[in-house]
Amino acid sequence: RSGGFDEKLRCVMCKNGLIGWVPICGLNLKSLVTSGRPLLSNQVHLWKVPFPFPSSDLSARLNKSYSKIFSNDELIRVNNYTDQNSQMRYVIARLLLRRVLSSYLECSPSCIELKYGIKGKPYLSVITPRQLEFNLSHCRDSAVLGVCWDFEIGVDIENGNRKIRSLDQFMRRFFTDFERNQIVEFGKRFRDGNEREVALKNAVLFGWTLKEAFVKATGEGIVRSLTSFDIDFALNMNSIDAWKCSKPSIHSIDGFKHSQTQWNLQSIDIGSNMIGSFALNSPNHADCCLFETNYDELLDP
Repeated sequence: RSGGFDEKLRCVMCKNGLIGWVPICGLNLKSLVTSGRPLLSNQVHLWKVPFPFPSSDLSARLNKSYSKIFSNDELIRVNNYTDQNSQMRYVIARLLLRRVLSSYLECSPSCIELKYGIKGKPYLSVITPRQLEFNLSHCRDSAVLGVCWDFEIGVDIENGNRKIRSLDQFMRRFFTDFERNQIVEFGKRFRDGNEREVALKNAVLFGWTLKEAFVKATGEGIVRSLTSFDIDFALNMNSIDAWKCSKPSIHSIDGFKHSQTQWNLQSIDIGSNMIGSFALNSPNHADCCLFETNYDELLDP
């Protein structure tokens, strides 16, 4: 919490896929986005919050915060959780969503009203000259929120320790032949069996986050088959961490060659043995500003 404003806001601009997080501590989110790092038209802001260990004290503090700003639908969903960990993750992720969006829109978090498309994608009900687009993803350890102006965005993150019983069966179910071949060729570069196994799993999880981010951006979700489109993963052949410094792109959709300029796909170096990606429906490359906050910053004083 020491240091000047610029020190707290050292922002990593990404044009080549590898990006790092900027810790935001002791700084009002509204001050950040209104006077510190406003969201520009060619940017994506990504916000990460790690999940803490649940406790009775934390539950009480969370309840004090979310009970004031959550919608009735959100409160019902909170109360429907029977697992304390799952409930905590949902509450913190939604607090992140409301706090951050309200900072960009310069309104109270309780004023954020969400509606849902036919296929379930949330969007802001307020009509503004420019549309604030967003997408939220969370796994066991963290939540990440992507925000931009006017262009559809999808974000997906995965824990690198996720258990996959059979990588081959997983790929045959969710990946196309074009995508599987990329990963198989990538695996051949590693002679050591254990290293190859880790590299292949990283590549599969990276491919999974790219495909999930794309269908989340389009709003189609599970309605669109993951094998109905191809992604050129552009795996980094020189690293066991296949996603780092990669430049993925859409190869084809529904069997038709796709223009690589319509969609921006990028990897996110989340850290802590996690893998992530985002998809942006924009003809122009987007620079990224990444910020990491913590649950304390999301709670009421």
